[in-house]
Amino acid sequence: KSTGSYIGGITGINVYDQVSYCYNSCNVTGASYVGGISGQNKDAGVVSQCFNAGLVTATATNGYVGGIAGYCNTELTNCYNVGAITGKNYMGGIVGWSQSQWTRYCYNAGFVKSLSDKPSYVGAIASSNNSSYYPYYSFYDKQMCTLDGGIGRASDAINSNNRTTDKFTTDMV
Repeated sequence: KSTGSYIGGITGINVYDQVSYCYNSCNVTGASYVGGISGQNKDAGVVSQCFNAGLVTATATNGYVGGIAGYCNTELTNCYNVGAITGKNYMGGIVGWSQSQWTRYCYNAGFVKSLSDKPSYVGAIASSNNSSYYPYYSFYDKQMCTLDGGIGRASDAINSNNRTTDKFTTDMV
């Protein structure tokens, strides 16, 4: 547990490195930019084939909290989250705030809960106001994550490759 920012279960800030084949099962708490794997994933940093099973919490009003990364403007692929995500704003089951179109093949089965009376930017996969952003081939468990709005597809959906969530999860980490 930390009162600082840029807190992750594996790395606080990932810039220009590749974080792959890892997992976090511990609870991760910080003020902002908090992720189960990486607090912030930016520039040419890559997070792939990782999963989070711990509770991830951001305490700041604009917390940027996600099951895999709090903030991401680069590649995040083949990851999943089963841990609960709590914060006030800018929260997502996979990434709290994304400025990237490279969030792909991810799955969220973790509960996403805002501690704010009037939350903004909360999504089952990601929260983002970038209209060109969409998490490709990413799903969430709609029984665990009952959010209205936000970004993501329900787990009973089938993507353009006809990949069901059963096939999807067996291809994961």
